[in-house]
Amino acid sequence: MNEIPPSLKEGFPDQGRVVFLDHAAVSPLTRRAKSKVQEFLEQAVDPAKIDCAEFMRQVESARESCGQLIGANADSVAFVRSTSHGISIVASGLKWKPGDNIVTYNQEFPANIYPWLNLVRQGVEVRMIRDREGRVLVEDLEKLINSRTRLVAISSVQFTNGFRMDLNALSLLCRKKGVLLLVDAIQSLGIVPFSLKETPVDFLAADGHKWLMGLEGLGILYVNPGLMDQLDLKVVGWNSVNNARDFLNYKLELRPDARRFEEGSYNNISIIGLGASVSLLLETGIDLLFSRSLEITQFLAEELVKLGARIISPMEPESRSAILSIAPAQGNLEEIWSRLKDREVVCSVRAGAIRLAPHGYNTISDAEKFLNAWKEVAG
Repeated sequence: MNEIPPSLKEGFPDQGRVVFLDHAAVSPLTRRAKSKVQEFLEQAVDPAKIDCAEFMRQVESARESCGQLIGANADSVAFVRSTSHGISIVASGLKWKPGDNIVTYNQEFPANIYPWLNLVRQGVEVRMIRDREGRVLVEDLEKLINSRTRLVAISSVQFTNGFRMDLNALSLLCRKKGVLLLVDAIQSLGIVPFSLKETPVDFLAADGHKWLMGLEGLGILYVNPGLMDQLDLKVVGWNSVNNARDFLNYKLELRPDARRFEEGSYNNISIIGLGASVSLLLETGIDLLFSRSLEITQFLAEELVKLGARIISPMEPESRSAILSIAPAQGNLEEIWSRLKDREVVCSVRAGAIRLAPHGYNTISDAEKFLNAWKEVAG
């Protein structure tokens, strides 16, 4: 297993006695982010140190890092409250006609369902495919696309079992069909390599508190620059316009970039924290982090099968992510989860399985500690 350089490893969380395998839920903050957040607080409580220009410089630095993470120009990245908020900007902004339809998957996380269901009252149809043994296939999505399909909305990685979508094939299909593509990237961004240069999508939304290891309550939204003007703004504020700091010159001229979606003051502390964590991930290398997580989940899967567990997650190379969902041979899931927690092993229960989600900074030693605990509670 390729190692993370010690100078970078120090920036990741110190787990102590805890074995944290729950990055698909709410991750711990990186130590690099903690340091930047503490620095911000020290400035914010001292009237002599409040420096709005410096805070804005750090916000824009974070935007640059987030753009680099997805292979986009920073101007096409907006900071939003959540994945739900980002998707809702798209859902409420596009101009829909009765009879239009959206294609999605029937077990998406609700953040990528309710914004579309909210359009049903406008006469928009939401079409949902079923999976095939936990796999969401491009050919099944294609079967639901017709001349009235406006958009396909899909997660890059499914939160229940970790299935990784073939976004390259889906991107090609949507371009061929003239259909917009929105990706909920919350379960991949920060751990699975991705670049818009290789895989063009029209919209991408993700929270920062999972694999990106930032604070809750902040996410990013990417909007294809060519589609910016196709989104009506339902929420507009002083920061949505050009020359925003010319406060008394009222001209409703929207910013030409994704900053138009940031209607008011910035959540500086969360943005600065996210920027710090993303910079650490980029310096470490997403490819390296993903390969390490795959080695850990592969080791776990092989050992758990020996202990009688059933692997729920697809294990083909092209379908794997950093999520490993398992079903014990016997026992109550909630009770097993609780007993693991008592042994300082952190994971989740999702969709009738125990969900493990190691990041690239986790180690085989962490996996071995989990296995020892598993033998005690589910053996």
